[in-house]
Amino acid sequence: MSNSKLVTFTDVAIDAAKPVSTRPKPPNAGKGRPKGVPNKANAALKDMILGALDGAGGQAYLQRQAEENPTAFLSLIGKVLPTELKNADPGGFVLHVTTGVPRE
Repeated sequence: MSNSKLVTFTDVAIDAAKPVSTRPKPPNAGKGRPKGVPNKANAALKDMILGALDGAGGQAYLQRQAEENPTAFLSLIGKVLPTELKNADPGGFVLHVTTGVPRE
């Protein structure tokens, strides 16, 4: 005869709020990156792109691209400009974009 007792799951109380691991967590665990702080990989990629632009001639290169590839250049402009323009004048404002590309 053995002295063991059959234990069912209904006999064992399980606290769902208690974490499974008993290891202490670092003091800043779960906080994540603060809002507005860029990802390091994104910042490094942006630095590489700006470095390549500088190496290609900077503003002169962009002007050449505006003339040779207006569609791609205007797509770039659309990504760089703010998506919402605000104006205090109730009459609105006029935005003129001059590309140097003649109309057909």
